[in-house]
Amino acid sequence: THPNVDKKLFSTDSIIALKNPGKGFPVNQPLGVLRWRFITKDETLIPLSINCWPSPAGDGTIDVNIEYELESENQEFKDVVISIPLPPVGNPVVGD
Repeated sequence: THPNVDKKLFSTDSIIALKNPGKGFPVNQPLGVLRWRFITKDETLIPLSINCWPSPAGDGTIDVNIEYELESENQEFKDVVISIPLPPVGNPVVGD
């Protein structure tokens, strides 16, 4: 959680709230208040699978195919963002 989030309230009640209610979160600007990470060697526990296949396109560029799939039928993800770092050269072309 963000340093200004009440960690005790989050861990006991799963509520994201400020430690100091007199202060507010910034308005009209994005702010990350919670990050989630799951580490396991048991791949059956991973809720989302991501596969990536880069291949040369022949004109000096690389085609990259990315497939992602929700592995658990009893979960629902909304607004999933997958970030791919790119070198600062050229503009990527994104398709289906």
